[in-house]
Amino acid sequence: FDNLLLQDDHVGPLVFNKEGTEAIVTIVTHKTSKTFGKDIATPQLYIAKQEEGKWKSLEKLPFNIDKQSLAQPAWSPDGKKLYFSWNKTPGEKASNIYEVERIGDDWGKPKKVKNINSKNNEMFPYLIDDKIYFASNRPEGLGGLDLYVSNYENDEWQTPVNLGKTINSEADEFALIFNIDKSSGYFCSNRKYGKGKDDIFAFNKIDKTVVEESGVEGQLAYRNLKGKSPEGLEIGLFDEDGNLIEKVRVGADGKFIFKNLNNDGNYRLKMMN
Repeated sequence: FDNLLLQDDHVGPLVFNKEGTEAIVTIVTHKTSKTFGKDIATPQLYIAKQEEGKWKSLEKLPFNIDKQSLAQPAWSPDGKKLYFSWNKTPGEKASNIYEVERIGDDWGKPKKVKNINSKNNEMFPYLIDDKIYFASNRPEGLGGLDLYVSNYENDEWQTPVNLGKTINSEADEFALIFNIDKSSGYFCSNRKYGKGKDDIFAFNKIDKTVVEESGVEGQLAYRNLKGKSPEGLEIGLFDEDGNLIEKVRVGADGKFIFKNLNNDGNYRLKMMN
């Protein structure tokens, strides 16, 4: 960034446009708000632009408000909307996810995203295809911040779904991002047995899962096998209480199938090794 983002305070997260010529970045302002006698940092959103292959300009986005926290930007897949976390009362649990339209170099008025926000925190939005992933500490979660996903259908975001125990824990999980293959990625967590407070964890998405009359068929993506065959690895089928029902070994192509299941049951899949 040609030293453009060298600041005296925290810089990031940031997100690039598809062309890689612009970046929206979070920069903590030196102005602080006092809450309960403590200085509370207030991040703001900036846009950085390239000129002749070099990062030259850095401008504060016009909808920022001093002493309020705007952070964690994410582009929509078509680049027409910017999503971000906005906390209007820094220091309190009041972050929600907002969206703002961009037309040329002009920005619209941010508005709260419908159907995905709650009275608790919603943070770290990430969009891919017709889905938005985010972190929230809403009451129905497993504890702390959990990862959720909402599908965009019929011109609106649907009720968010918790990603479940295979990725969430009693600790915080947040800042999910996919690799370019869309079947694996990374997220942050402060769960037990990590190396420090917030660690980076990798995941592989279980894809192509199909529910038949009395069975579940799917295929796993094993990014970390580095070209080796997944044949012989095990995947377990668990009921909604976390009890193991059955485990099977996958084939060389990563495919698996569970048969003779109760059609009214709720199930979870988890890699066993």
